[in-house]
Amino acid sequence: MKNVLGKLFAQYPSLNYVGLALWLGWSAVAFSRAFEFYDFISASNVFGLFTFIQIGSIVVFLLAAVLPEQVSSRLLSPSALFASAGVATLCIVSTIALFELADEGAIGSSSYAAIYAIASILTGASLVPLFLKCIVPFCSQAPKRATLRFAQTLFQSGLYYFLVVGSPRIFSLVLFCLTPLLIVILQIPTRSSTAKPSAKSTSQFNRPFIGLFVAMTIYAIAMRIFEPYVASVLPRDSSMFVSSFSICLLLIVTIALVCAVVTVKGAFPFGRIYHLAIALLLVTVLSPSVFNSSPVMLSILCLAIVHFLTMLYRCILAYIVFQSGMNPMKLFGFGMAAISLGSLIGNVAGALLIRVASELELLYLLSFAMVFLCIIAAFLIFPESKMKALLLPVDEPALDALENKERPVKWWMEAAERAARQGRLSEREKEVFFLLVRGKSTQQIADKLFLSPYTVKAHTRNIYAKLDIHSRNELNDYVDKQINASQPLP
Repeated sequence: MKNVLGKLFAQYPSLNYVGLALWLGWSAVAFSRAFEFYDFISASNVFGLFTFIQIGSIVVFLLAAVLPEQVSSRLLSPSALFASAGVATLCIVSTIALFELADEGAIGSSSYAAIYAIASILTGASLVPLFLKCIVPFCSQAPKRATLRFAQTLFQSGLYYFLVVGSPRIFSLVLFCLTPLLIVILQIPTRSSTAKPSAKSTSQFNRPFIGLFVAMTIYAIAMRIFEPYVASVLPRDSSMFVSSFSICLLLIVTIALVCAVVTVKGAFPFGRIYHLAIALLLVTVLSPSVFNSSPVMLSILCLAIVHFLTMLYRCILAYIVFQSGMNPMKLFGFGMAAISLGSLIGNVAGALLIRVASELELLYLLSFAMVFLCIIAAFLIFPESKMKALLLPVDEPALDALENKERPVKWWMEAAERAARQGRLSEREKEVFFLLVRGKSTQQIADKLFLSPYTVKAHTRNIYAKLDIHSRNELNDYVDKQINASQPLP
């Protein structure tokens, strides 16, 4: 038995990636129309499930953002994770049983609505700690490598999706209900081997971060507000085909993304891909009136783009955590809360549009107008230039060289943060210091931080004085000593 457990533990972090894949696959099944393969679940119940789960998710994500250290120590402990998984499993089973009782008329409408809402909210709240536990290892990897890992989990989640959808009904129900417990079981090896990012942030949330979160919220509204129109024009018997084919299309797009990440030299342009995907979403929404596309094709494209953009969001957040050293609980808490809030608002707004618009043409015009306005507003708030300024280039070949030498450093930012803390650098001096460590020139630093070269030189002199060094070479040697002195985090 010990040998079996030893082999199991040796698979970390691979098992951790599978845990995230199960979480993503579970969400894809629960929130897609493929969930209607259970005879007793209607489209309105899918809408309610999505709405209430998002409410529970928002609350816990915000809690993680406001109290990151407390959430990390209490909600992400093994016992707390098992408790969360148990609550999620119990709520899922209760919700499915509730659907059956309501279908048979064995429960009143008021009792049904109350129990259904509470169980769904608790499901969303209890699933968030599992996601946060799975996402931490991605934040300690360089952007390209993290993106490849995200792609890997996406393929695994696709396998889970088709396993649940294509299996016999009893097996699918059991697997779907027990998935939260499986996720936690896969996290057991991480208890002793997970390297956690530093809990202290090297920078505070400022206007660029706020702009990013606002743009994420608005883009999420745009992604979801068009969905009720798609559902109203989509033939009911094609729901399964649309959901499954959209997952296939998503996997094809992910393969293309992987090829681009592997072939592109230097920093990968996440901001450009992000805005191209948004533009593609706008073209897709416009396609019924311009290209006379069929409802089925429209649904497939919309679902695939929504899933792809959500993956890009997570890649961008992991990128920011890696390069800044922020607490992942804090950044992912605010970021995922923004996405969940936008999805919730978009879903509810789309449902209200269905009630307001008496004809499909009017519903389409209103939905398209809302999507168009949301995309324009988000682009003005956070254009591609701000994305580039936020996602600073990372020298991944240098990091790979460090790893090949088996030096005991987890991220270069950890060593840089330690050096900055020892030198008691100010917040602005830290920003300049991190760019100096990357080898940026004075002009490049000035462009990145919107400062004059003279101001950058003044900050550089102050940094040299506080660290008792006199040149770039001495600066690199100083940080190199911090790297060599790094120990695995507890």
